[in-house]
Amino acid sequence: MLIWLSILLVYLYPIGALYVFFFTDPYGSPALTLRVFQITLIGIIFPGIFFLLFMIVGMLQSEAVDDGTRAALFADYTSFLIVNLLFVSLAFWAFGIATAGSKFDVGGISLSFSIQLLVSLIAFFFLVILLPFFVGTQRARALRTRLIEERMEWLDRLLDILEFPVSARDPGNFLGLAEEINQAATELSEEAVLVQLDKQIREDATDDDLVVAAFTKVRDKDPRLKQLDWLQQYEARTRDIVDDFGQKADLAERGKAAEAWAKAFRTRRTELAEEAEEVKQARPVVLVGVGLLLAPLMSLVLDKAAELIWTAQIAPLFE
Repeated sequence: MLIWLSILLVYLYPIGALYVFFFTDPYGSPALTLRVFQITLIGIIFPGIFFLLFMIVGMLQSEAVDDGTRAALFADYTSFLIVNLLFVSLAFWAFGIATAGSKFDVGGISLSFSIQLLVSLIAFFFLVILLPFFVGTQRARALRTRLIEERMEWLDRLLDILEFPVSARDPGNFLGLAEEINQAATELSEEAVLVQLDKQIREDATDDDLVVAAFTKVRDKDPRLKQLDWLQQYEARTRDIVDDFGQKADLAERGKAAEAWAKAFRTRRTELAEEAEEVKQARPVVLVGVGLLLAPLMSLVLDKAAELIWTAQIAPLFE
């Protein structure tokens, strides 16, 4: 809804600017200059910021982004937000919202503390950075945990076949499980757009394709692609068991082979359980704490910067 509102404001800006210019205050008057500046903030600056805010929120709350990338985005977008909040500070002065606030000196520099700007900065930081960061972290953790638990369930089913002599003698049990794994991989490919893109890129890949090279470097960051790779490898291992048993006519040899396969898969099962526990215990809170500490400080800096820009550069135009 806000995206369409932003688009509408951009399209309405020329109409609004023409109306303000020709049908409000006299040409050349300070009031007309102020009105043009105000409508430019509303029709050009703020819609552009809104577009970028949607991108920021979308990236931070995505379940497909890994913790390292999300932490880098958190730091990058926090700095971006600080820069763009300077326009919000200017809007406070342009629309007469800003107040002098409490003034104090730090090292000979006079600073003002504006409660409106502080509240705006904290609200922006919470709604655009902090909340999406936490939501995305929880969603990504839930997704990775679910995918790992699905792998553990597949391994449990294979172990059930290997550890029962009667089941292990029937190749159909392994082939049936392999078909189910293949079906799960197909369903995952149909659900995730990025998985379909990965398939298309691999089919159209050339040795000197820079897009393919870049995508290959980052594809493992998406847990769904890692899950697809694991399912395909797991299906291949399951079929390898059938081939291995087919080469052993003696039941005793098949029993020993089943024990060896079961031992290998049981080790992998334990590793997955440990990985799932690590994902559940991850707590990326250091950057969040830094951001919360910087918010009040930056409100002082932004308020002072906006006041200086307004009083020294913009306000004289309206006198």
